[in-house]
Amino acid sequence: MLAEEKAATRTPCGAIPVSPRLEFYPALLLALPSFLYLLITWVLAPPLPILPDRLLVDPSWHIVLTEAFLNGLHFGKDIVYTYGPWGFLAVARGNIAIYPWLVAGRLLITTPFVLAVSLIAVRHMPGQRFGRHLLVGWVVLLCDPIALLPVVLAILLLDELRQKPVLALLIHILTWVCALTMWIKFSGFVIVALLAAALACQDLVRRRLPFLSIEMSAASLAWWLLAGQTLTTLPGYLAGAWSLTRSYSTEMFADGPGLELQAVALLIAAIGIPSMTWMFSRNSCPWPSAIWFVFLFVAQTKEAFVRHDSFHVWMGVINVMIPCALLLLCAMGAFDFASRSLSTWGVTQKICVAFVIFLSVSIPVIELGSRAGQERLASLEIGLTGLKSLLAGDTLSGQYQRNLAGFRRVRHLADVPGNATFFPDHQALIYGNSLAARLPPVPQAFAAYNAYLSGLNASFYRSAIRPDFVFFDVLPIDDHYPTSSDTLSWMAFLDCYVPAGYPGEYLVLRSNGCHSEGAKLISESVGQAGRPVAVPGADGAAIWIQFDLLPNIAGRIISTLARPPLTQLSVRTAKGESIFRISPEAARTGFLLSPMITSPASFERLFTDLDTDPATQVTELKVIESPGGERLFEPTIRYHFFRVSLPASRRIATRSIARVQ
Repeated sequence: MLAEEKAATRTPCGAIPVSPRLEFYPALLLALPSFLYLLITWVLAPPLPILPDRLLVDPSWHIVLTEAFLNGLHFGKDIVYTYGPWGFLAVARGNIAIYPWLVAGRLLITTPFVLAVSLIAVRHMPGQRFGRHLLVGWVVLLCDPIALLPVVLAILLLDELRQKPVLALLIHILTWVCALTMWIKFSGFVIVALLAAALACQDLVRRRLPFLSIEMSAASLAWWLLAGQTLTTLPGYLAGAWSLTRSYSTEMFADGPGLELQAVALLIAAIGIPSMTWMFSRNSCPWPSAIWFVFLFVAQTKEAFVRHDSFHVWMGVINVMIPCALLLLCAMGAFDFASRSLSTWGVTQKICVAFVIFLSVSIPVIELGSRAGQERLASLEIGLTGLKSLLAGDTLSGQYQRNLAGFRRVRHLADVPGNATFFPDHQALIYGNSLAARLPPVPQAFAAYNAYLSGLNASFYRSAIRPDFVFFDVLPIDDHYPTSSDTLSWMAFLDCYVPAGYPGEYLVLRSNGCHSEGAKLISESVGQAGRPVAVPGADGAAIWIQFDLLPNIAGRIISTLARPPLTQLSVRTAKGESIFRISPEAARTGFLLSPMITSPASFERLFTDLDTDPATQVTELKVIESPGGERLFEPTIRYHFFRVSLPASRRIATRSIARVQ
């Protein structure tokens, strides 16, 4: 009977149509080693501790996501971010109270994931036990299970496994777990939502009810509500996450090694050629799924190379693209070396398969020596050490308290009589010192990079629930103009806070009531990139600027598909010329131009005597567009200069922190 089945015509994915039971039980055995690996290294590992910055990575957002879930914050209202209420499942750090939720959520993700990957290997690599273990082990070692869940679901559905009762339950579990990943990260929301749409299209073309798509939609709402969210805040979450995503390329792009981009372009070509050939050679091409896979690779390419550093290359390429490429090749029968159908593959297709295998090994090995690779090894070591301590009788609470004590010895902040936040980005300092945290909706200033997002934070700092104290520093990223991160919040600080001294290395601002007089337009001018523009004087006041860097049609297309060209701002003071990055979003929103704020002390002087350091007054500016980039922007730039008054009644002498304790 089994010989007859092997001689039968292959299924659309190239798998031998044996009994589902004969596939399921070997898949269980194959999944066991990978399940144990993820159980030890990912599921049971305690939350990462709050540590001083390691490898120049700020872990504050990990802590914020953990605290947001534990404190029942509403995403879209209390917190606006690209991660959702279940985001801690990806990056839990800090408060050990998250541990039961962390273990339960990651176990729910891990179990169907490793079983599905193993099932794909068993179905498409018959009789190759060593090859199956090698494939599944390498995929699990590299991948992010959260990001790869939609991929394994899509591949299994190409085999029409939902028609087989033995395996239908796995399909439905994967559907529910994929719905959970929609609320971990907004990119996951988009990818899973588009997968649901693709599946619905395929079902409708085949004249059947799109049950799985309906089930996925219902499950996503159930997970949203289970996280303590409400339907009324859902539009706010989607609007905020979309705003962050839309402006990300413009604000956060960075260049990296060209060799990495070339290697990934080769990987995409190597998987694309056999995949498209295979898809369109089928009797009925599942074109919605084919389009979805194309979108997935485009999205992960942007993930890796818009902000081209080792961390994003690792997330986009190693965690997703390489495992996805290997599983797709497996589903096409590329690793079924005993199959007669493989002999029909052309030389070009076989070369492509060889390149994918080569790159799937060489890229991770090379990147292991990068900062991202070292950070992942360090995180793995920390997690295993924490789990070992638990098994030895230590408690999570004991580990957490020792961690906080060690953090305070290295990065101490003074106690303040009230709640506090840190500006611009390092909220880990607040939690690491066990201060009462009260954070703005967009917790880290570098992410509040357009008028909508910065406006949310500025409104928070002006509201009755604003933090009592702000630990203030000037920490621009990527050589941006110092005041161009969360630009509107700088004005809120001038309106609603006063300096309260230096209990350490940071200036402390104390809430003092809001006395806004607004900004008054004093000058307008029209210019072009590369031509200097004079900055009007404003004795006893600061200068706020807005100007339009408008992309043309070609610029908008390139920004959407890839990333925008670099724009810089040259400013001239009595000390000479300085050049900074400036994004079109920050320019349109407006920012504090003069005096040039480069340190907490120079910001403090705005409250005392604006004229004490005339060398910081900006007298001239110039927009610099990259070579070739000028063809992607409108030629005319309109500048608007505003006067920001600082009333004499608010120019107070600096107060010692001891006065407010």
